[in-house]
Amino acid sequence: MSNFPSFGNANRAAPLFQKEIFPNIQFATNINSSPNSPKTVIVAISMTNLRTESVNSTLERLFNYAVESANNEMNSSTTILASDNVLPTIHFEIDISKATSQGGNLVVDSAGGHVSGAVTYTTVKTANIDILIENLQITLLASTLQRIKTYMATAVSADLNP
Repeated sequence: MSNFPSFGNANRAAPLFQKEIFPNIQFATNINSSPNSPKTVIVAISMTNLRTESVNSTLERLFNYAVESANNEMNSSTTILASDNVLPTIHFEIDISKATSQGGNLVVDSAGGHVSGAVTYTTVKTANIDILIENLQITLLASTLQRIKTYMATAVSADLNP
């Protein structure tokens, strides 16, 4: 986890104005290769302020890219030796937050001080997600990422609909 210093900080909050603007996504895929073991992959993803309705599609794009990158690296070598001494580890954390912003059109009558108009409230729901996968054999990456994506999309949905 030392290669991914922001891991474990999914509960980090951001000011409301940031939640209304853009998410922050950090992403890295690294391939480890040693002569006596299969190639393994490290995938590190940290997302903050990602609108909850974008979780599934964003994970889909990131995971597809990770699999493509790993497969390209794997295909550059013709030999992968079998070994049982490589143990994968998978860590993830999800934090859902809600923020409410106020807007609307208020008109103040200068003669009587009467206020008219409507105040609107918008609820912004965001997810902060950290994912760290270490020492996973490249051949298992696609199926592992699919299971993680399914779990995370369900977890985000369940948190928003208790």
